[in-house]
Amino acid sequence: MIGNIQERLLEYVSNGQELKYIADFLNLSKLSLKKEIENLEERGYLQVANHIDGSIYSCWLTDEGWLYLDELF
Repeated sequence: MIGNIQERLLEYVSNGQELKYIADFLNLSKLSLKKEIENLEERGYLQVANHIDGSIYSCWLTDEGWLYLDELF
């Protein structure tokens, strides 16, 4: 089970929202957003692409992430 912020994060990612706006939508700092994304990646809900410097370039839902949202809604 994941928290409300993580559920909303999955929903925003599934709708194609850009990462630079998601932090504002969720009232999170960039560091907090990165931690939430990494947590969801570790749980298998997101796949993440990083820049060479380690910053997140993009992320998308895995099959498990889509299944979670399908069950949620």
